[in-house]
Amino acid sequence: MSRPLDLLAEAVRGLRARPLRSVLCAGGIALGMAAMVAVVAIPATTRQALLDSLGQDGNLLTVSSGDTIDNQPAPLPPQSPAMVRRITGVQRLSAVGYQAGWIARRTPLVPVADTNGLALIAVDADLTGTLDLKVSHGRFLDAATSRFPVVVLGSGAARALGMTSTGPDRLLTLSTPDGRRTATATVLGILADAPLAPELDSAVLIGNQAARTRLGARSGPTRIYLRADPDSVTTVHGLLAATASPGDPGAVVVGRPSDLLVARLTAQSALNNLALGLGAVALLVGGVGVANAMVVSVLEGRSEIGLRRALGARRGFVGSLILVESTLLCLAGAAAGGLIGFAVTWASAVSQAVAVQVPILPVGLGLAASVVVGLVAGLYPALRAAHLAPAAALRIAG
Repeated sequence: MSRPLDLLAEAVRGLRARPLRSVLCAGGIALGMAAMVAVVAIPATTRQALLDSLGQDGNLLTVSSGDTIDNQPAPLPPQSPAMVRRITGVQRLSAVGYQAGWIARRTPLVPVADTNGLALIAVDADLTGTLDLKVSHGRFLDAATSRFPVVVLGSGAARALGMTSTGPDRLLTLSTPDGRRTATATVLGILADAPLAPELDSAVLIGNQAARTRLGARSGPTRIYLRADPDSVTTVHGLLAATASPGDPGAVVVGRPSDLLVARLTAQSALNNLALGLGAVALLVGGVGVANAMVVSVLEGRSEIGLRRALGARRGFVGSLILVESTLLCLAGAAAGGLIGFAVTWASAVSQAVAVQVPILPVGLGLAASVVVGLVAGLYPALRAAHLAPAAALRIAG
C-alpha cells in the first residue's frame, strides 16, 4: 500500500475514533457551506424565473397622463386608445379608467367617512390578454358579464376585504365618496399578483360598459397598456406621447414596467453579494472551529503521537496525518452543506413553481474554499504535532 493511502486510512480511523468531535467540526463547515449555497442558488432561481418573465413582457408599454392636483389619475383624451392602436408595431392594446367618483367597500354598514374604500377601475375584457393576468379564483370579465354589476378583485384588494372565494353571495358596495349614490356588485373573480401592473393589485375592476350605464362614467381612460412588436418597441415608445395626447404630449408619461423589474434585480444582486459574504464568514468560522478542534486533538493525542514517533514515524508523516484529518473534515462538511443547501433551494423552487438554478461557479468556489480552509486550519496543529518530541510526549502521557 502506498504512503498516501496509508495516510488516508490512518486519518479515517482517527476521525472514526472520535465521532462526536468529528461530527461537530464538520457541522460547522456544513452550516457555512449550506448558507453559501442557499444564498447563491435561491436568488438565482428566483432571478431566472423573473428574467424568463421579462423576456415575455419586455414589449409591454404603458401610457398615462400623471395625477391631478388631488393625487388622482388624470384622464387621457377619449380618442387616445384608437389613435395609439393605429401606430405601426402595436399588437395588442387595452385601456382602463380610474373612477374618481366611486369607491368599493365590503359593506354599506360602515360609514363612508370611516373608510377610504378601494379604488374602482373600469376595464375591458381583453385586459387579461394584454397583461397576461392570471385569475386565482372565479373568472375574469367577458363580453357578457361586462354589462352587469360584477367586479373582479386585485390580489391585494381581496386580502384587504378578507375574501378568498367568489360567488353570488360575495357582494361589494360601490358608492360615491359622499355616500349619496350606491350600487351593489357581485364578486366574479380574484386576480393573482400582477408584478407588471401593481396598481391593479389594490383595485376593484368593473366592466367599461357597466361603468357607463350603471355608474354614469364619462371620462376618458387613465392608463393604456399595450404590447408592441419586440423589434419595434423603441420606435413605438417614441411615438406614444405625441399620439396619445397631440395637444399636450409633455403631460403624457410613457413607461416600460420591465425596466423597473430590471432595476429591482440590480438591487437584489447587491443584497445577494452581502448574503454571499455572510456565507463566507460562516465558512471561515467553521474553519476556525476545525482548527481549534484539531489543536485539542493534538494535545489529547500526545501519547499516541509520542508512541508513533518512538516506533519510527517521521515528523512529516505525523504532520501530514493531522493535515489530512482536518482536510477530510472540511470536505465532509462541504459535501453535507452542499446537499443541505441544494435541498433548501429545491424546496424554495417547488414552493414558487419554478425550475431550480444552482450556479456552478460559486458553488465550486465554495467547495474549493472549504478545502483551503481545511488546509489552513490544520496547518498549525500539524506543525505542532510534527515537532512534538517522542520522549516528552510519552513522559507527559505517563
